[in-house]
Amino acid sequence: MCGILGLIQRPDRAVDVGRFAESLQSMRHRGPDGEGIYLLNSASGAGAAWAGSDTDPRLRLPAVAGAAGSRANIALGHRRLAIIDLSPSGHQPMASRDRRQWIVLNGEVYNYRELRSELRGRGHSFVSSSDTEVVLAAYREWGPLSVGRFVGMFALAIIDIPRRAVFLARDHFGIKPLYYAFDGRQLAFASEIGPLLRLRGGRPRIDPRRTYEYLRYNLSDYGDATMFQGISQLPTASTMELSWEDMRLSGPTAYWRIDGVAPSDIGRPEAARELRRLLEESVGYHLRSDVPVGSCLSGGLDSSAIVAMMRQRLGPRRSIQTFSYVSDDRLLSEERYIDMVNGANACVPHKTTISPDELARDLDSLIRVQELPFMSTSIYAQYRVFRLAGECGIKVMLDGQGADELFAGYLNLLGARITALLAGRDWSGARRLCRAVPLNMGGYRFGMLATALGRLAPARLHGQMMAAAGQPIWPSWLNPGWFAERGVAAAPRAYGRGRQALREELRLAIEQASLPNLLRFEDRNSMAHSIESRVPFCNHRLAEFAFSLPDDYLIDGSGTTKAILKQSLGGVLPEEILNREKVGFAVPERRWAVQLAPWIERILAGAHDDGFPMLDLPKVRKTVRRQMEDGRRHLLGESWRIVLFIRWAAIWGADVAA
Repeated sequence: MCGILGLIQRPDRAVDVGRFAESLQSMRHRGPDGEGIYLLNSASGAGAAWAGSDTDPRLRLPAVAGAAGSRANIALGHRRLAIIDLSPSGHQPMASRDRRQWIVLNGEVYNYRELRSELRGRGHSFVSSSDTEVVLAAYREWGPLSVGRFVGMFALAIIDIPRRAVFLARDHFGIKPLYYAFDGRQLAFASEIGPLLRLRGGRPRIDPRRTYEYLRYNLSDYGDATMFQGISQLPTASTMELSWEDMRLSGPTAYWRIDGVAPSDIGRPEAARELRRLLEESVGYHLRSDVPVGSCLSGGLDSSAIVAMMRQRLGPRRSIQTFSYVSDDRLLSEERYIDMVNGANACVPHKTTISPDELARDLDSLIRVQELPFMSTSIYAQYRVFRLAGECGIKVMLDGQGADELFAGYLNLLGARITALLAGRDWSGARRLCRAVPLNMGGYRFGMLATALGRLAPARLHGQMMAAAGQPIWPSWLNPGWFAERGVAAAPRAYGRGRQALREELRLAIEQASLPNLLRFEDRNSMAHSIESRVPFCNHRLAEFAFSLPDDYLIDGSGTTKAILKQSLGGVLPEEILNREKVGFAVPERRWAVQLAPWIERILAGAHDDGFPMLDLPKVRKTVRRQMEDGRRHLLGESWRIVLFIRWAAIWGADVAA
């Protein structure tokens, strides 16, 4: 896990080495264990590696300050968090033996041992035990197609000098970020947005379409756009290439799609056994590390399964440290389940609680860490879990992110399952499912059925139906005219429809709606504390298997979500964990909202109409205050998004009025 930075310019433009080094230094939290810079003049072919302030002195590289007058037009930078091969041999940027290719890699390719063995059989030799050297050799052997062979999380860039090109790639799920800015004259890319803004200079401007999608639907992390104009992200499971000869950018090109999986006729018992095998294999891959590995533990099914399988893999003598947020609200606290899993697996527990004062104090810092707006204050609880792990000296953490999207764990997916049954004329199955809403979600039944029926209606009626349900595509507090002037046409969010409604909803959750957000939150929160967070459920082999299964393996006829996953974990987890009702990662939003009220009032009072022309601020204030005063509701949804957007724009100095 690391931070990468790159700048590719025309041969007649020289890299500002000082600014480049400062931008790289701004990501020190992503890799405090090492630093490296490679500079290349593409016209002359002259290139050299340089040291920063954190470079291992055993490498004997010259200080980058000596490159101030360089005529290099290409720069690669790397911040290292040493996880695999802690020696100087793992230093990056890393060169091939003949120095014809140079690589920077953020993340881990877990099947590097198997790939190294295969590549040795093809004549390659290795001087380190790092996965980065294997990735570079794989590229030399198989070219861009090599990324399809990787099991892991990665964002990488390879300078290919003979081809006069730079190759970029991102992992199957987009676990690791890769942002870029291209204006036809130069390409800059980085693990975070901040360094790109530093390189570019000037005041950043917001992207109108992404602004609408965030404020209305909480979408901000999918596809190739971001909330900042001119800053894009390489989409998940994609590659891209720049030819620096003519500055021609090719791609993004997708190398994998989850919905390309053929359906399977495997029996349920066999499916449960195969799922357990695949999950055990994935956890085994994710335990490959030369430093101690801990785990997040919420007390829910997914993180509990990860901890239990860690214990199976590591045996009874290895210490496992877990890190948990515990709410001080008795109704929300999952401490009982956390203790149950820790006790069953002989773990060393660490717990953190949060006071509203701490939340108010740290919110601005969290906005800077996250770079883009986030959906709720629950993100702070995760931030504190990783901070606690960092204070305990843990550098690698496992987490259960992704299981809900792969195995239909969210209760709103019951509606999609009902839609599929209705489309297939299975009336009795749909009726049975509607009655099966968990006891703790009884009030959800009507909305679930309405959503299910709405998916069967013609697409042209969706906007009217949303308005009738009190969820118009243009809420009263948004200014449609401002968006229309910028070419933004509002539309309902995409939903799964027809017999494939559940499958399509899962795909949307993985590619757009929830998982991209969750993975960004986890990446920023963990890396802010120099921790590599690993997510074993986000394994493309596991995902392909999940998507091959029938709908009723995921949500069965009694309304059990993640049914096949629960069946596969029989004997692995205590029955009380397996059979507990679904709850989200809960924090005491009501009480926190009361404590945050002065902070919110200051933000609303400081917002002026000319500064936020896309908002109807009088209606914004009315909407937020109504929700704050309604004791039955939390500070969630549109009110939180509005307030956070206003504060985010101020902290990042974004021009929102242009």
